[in-house]
Parts: sequence; structure tokens; C-alpha cells
Amino acid sequence: MKSTIQTLDPTRVRLTVEVPLDELGFDLTRSRDQVAGFRVGRLPFSPIDQRMGATVLPQAVEQAIVTHAFAAAKQHDLRPLGRIEIEVPAFVENVPLGFTATIEVRPPVTLPELSSIAVEVAPIVITDEEIDQRIEALRDRHATVTDVGQRRLPPLDDAFAALACAVETLPELYRDLREQLIQVKRAEQLHTARGKVLSQLVAAAEVQAPRGLVQDEVEHRKQWLVEKLRRAGTSLAEYLSVEGQTEEQLDTLLLGSTTERISSQLVLDMLADAYDIQVTPDEFATEISGAAQRLGTTPERYYRQLATEGALATFAIDIRRGKALALLLRRVTITDTDGAPVNVDSLLCTPGPDDQGQVG
Repeated sequence: MKSTIQTLDPTRVRLTVEVPLDELGFDLTRSRDQVAGFRVGRLPFSPIDQRMGATVLPQAVEQAIVTHAFAAAKQHDLRPLGRIEIEVPAFVENVPLGFTATIEVRPPVTLPELSSIAVEVAPIVITDEEIDQRIEALRDRHATVTDVGQRRLPPLDDAFAALACAVETLPELYRDLREQLIQVKRAEQLHTARGKVLSQLVAAAEVQAPRGLVQDEVEHRKQWLVEKLRRAGTSLAEYLSVEGQTEEQLDTLLLGSTTERISSQLVLDMLADAYDIQVTPDEFATEISGAAQRLGTTPERYYRQLATEGALATFAIDIRRGKALALLLRRVTITDTDGAPVNVDSLLCTPGPDDQGQVG
């Protein structure tokens, strides 16, 4: 097989592929009239089953084209991301099978020095009003109903503290609630910092999300919303009316959020490659167990479900991205607006970067 490559833009290339007849493993003669001029999109996520008049592309030819398209991509060290559009020109007898494949690929990116990234988040502030709100919520949860149907709130004393949170004294309850609020706001800090850090990294690396991949994902998310609304007994038009949105505004929101998400995924994949981040079998098993517990099932059953859906590789990729994100957050500078450093280690459940490779 011979192939040449032409770069169309940073996220698309066109491969021109020529496959000798003796490499095909079948007689192409009967298939030529059916294959000429064939075009298809969105491979490999949908099979080639497009009809051409009254004929259908033979399965053997279909498989040969797809197999050699991916082999040519590998030959040029390409990583197809979403769409592959294949065009097969008219055939000539006794000449190799030729076709072109236009492929969306991961764009070339130069990662910045991670230590150059710095973001600020709001400081953690716990007010008495927030503590009081939690206290009142606990009192309401443990209220009793009198004989005349009135709700009676428990008094604020040590007995209430023991009832509400299994502590011995009321001051201990207040301290526990304050610590809980601190943990909640630390998580909020981390979430905010994560978004800002990824935005800076994507901008600094000048990541371009492939247009076709973004558009396919936008269409998928919109269709998912439509189906969810249908199951709830409503429609997209009714939903948009309640939200005060037009369909064009919804499309714009989906396009923006999808572009941001895919760009973040791409830059995390590149970061994982640069630092040679791997997912160990123990890490994979731990994440499977954790996900199964959250879903109320067993690890074995959840693993089988992922295997049946063909989602094991995606699950592993998500773990790898999580490790890349943890490394990123540890390498950048995160402070609050008062200038105090924000320690992310207590909120990250992945190991530190010392056991990972270094760039260069």
C-alpha cells in the first residue's frame, strides 16, 4: 500500500491511498461499477451502508477501504478524531484500488510551561448566617409534630447536637458545620480553578477543536435533549418557551460549551502524552469499583456493561485525563484574591506527579 498526505488545515488532512490488488484478498472485478464515485462520512462511528441507485457497496470492498484508510493514517502517525470522509473514484481494470480519505486529526500543539499559568479564585469565607441556616435546617429535619398538628423544633442544646450529628456538645456541632462548609467551598474553589486553568492552557496552546467533531457532538447533545424531553412528555419548543430561549440561542450555547469541552479534552490528552501518564490496572479497577458503587451495582456487572457497550477504552481515557488534570493543577499557581495560595492536594484523589515521566 502506498499513501501520500496533504494538510488541508490544522485539524484536517487528506490521504491519497493506493492498494495493490493482491493485497485486497478478493476479486474486485464485480464490484467496480458499484464502488465508483462512492462517498461516505462520519466513519468509523457508522457503517458504510449508503445506497447508490439500486446497488449497495459490497461488504468486502467496504472493509478493505476502511482497513486501509486506518492503516494509511497510522503510516503517517495520524490520530483520527471524528469524521473520515472517503471518496473512491472510477475504477480502471487491472490497476490498484485507489481512494482518498479526508480525516479530522488532533491538531499540532505546543504546550506552554505549566508554571507560567496562574489563576485567582475567591477566598473561603464562612459567615454566621451560613452556619445558622444549616442549624435551622437540622432543627427542621428533627422537628416533631404535636397533638394539635404543630411542628415543634428541638431546642438548641447538647441533646440536639447529639441527635443531629452524633457529637457531645453544641459548640462541637457548630465546629463540625463550619468544617463541612469549608470543605464545600474548597471544592467550589477547585472547580473554579479547574475551569480557569484549562481555559488558560487551551488559549496558550492555541488548541483548535476539529469542526466536524464539534458539530457531530453538538448534534448528539441536542438529540439527547430532544429525546429526554420526549420521555418527559414535552417538546423542545415547549422547553425553549419556558427557558425564554430561541433554538438559535440553544445552538450557540451548545456550540460554545462543546467546543470548550473538546478543546479541554484535547489539551489534557496532549499533556498526558507529554508526561507519559499511564493508567495502571489497580487504578482502573479502583475507578470501576467507585463508579459501580455510585451506580448501585457491582464492579463485575459494571465492567461487563462497559465491555458490552464498547466503552472500556473511553473509561480508561477519562481516567488518564483525570490524572493529567491533577498533574496540571499541582504544577500551576492558584491563589485566592487575598493572595493566599490554594492547596489542591487535599481535594485531589489521584497520586502526585513524582511517579510520572517528565517532559523532555
